[in-house]
Amino acid sequence: MIKIDGGWKFTSEEKEKLTGPNNHMYGKTHTLEARQKIGDSRKGKSSWNKGIPRKKSTKLKISLSKKGKPTWNKGRKSSLKTRAKVA
Repeated sequence: MIKIDGGWKFTSEEKEKLTGPNNHMYGKTHTLEARQKIGDSRKGKSSWNKGIPRKKSTKLKISLSKKGKPTWNKGRKSSLKTRAKVA
């Protein structure tokens, strides 16, 4: 691995070693029980980036990427229950 911009990047040879059949999880899936355990272990813990402010440049990139695209809920019908809450 090489250090770039304060982070670590895999070289192309290292990526090759970890992809496809060389990866220990290749072709496998987690069981429902394992998925439940993973979910339970994260309960109550906040995200790693919670409270860390974003750089202005990052905010600008996000803003530009979302320009011209409709919002996630455009065209979705709200339930009567939700509409009653808003009214």
